[in-house]
Amino acid sequence: MGGEELKERPNQNKLKNYDKKMKMQELQTIEKRLKRTCSICGAGIRVLVYNTRQYRGGHNFFRGRHGEYWECPKCYWNHRQGVY
Repeated sequence: MGGEELKERPNQNKLKNYDKKMKMQELQTIEKRLKRTCSICGAGIRVLVYNTRQYRGGHNFFRGRHGEYWECPKCYWNHRQGVY
């Protein structure tokens, strides 16, 4: 009986950790969907903005007087690798 209890505990811990992760994921919801254009190549970018102020789908660098500066993932990574 003692061995059975030890086998059940790791599974219970895994389930508890899984439940915590799922609760954290449920808190992050999409707040806005933005359409922007890449400042380098002019491609259309679809950006998802979450309620935690995180975003995905593009790279934003600043918001100045003349507008926002967005890069698509392809241009961003090519520039970082020095492909230009």
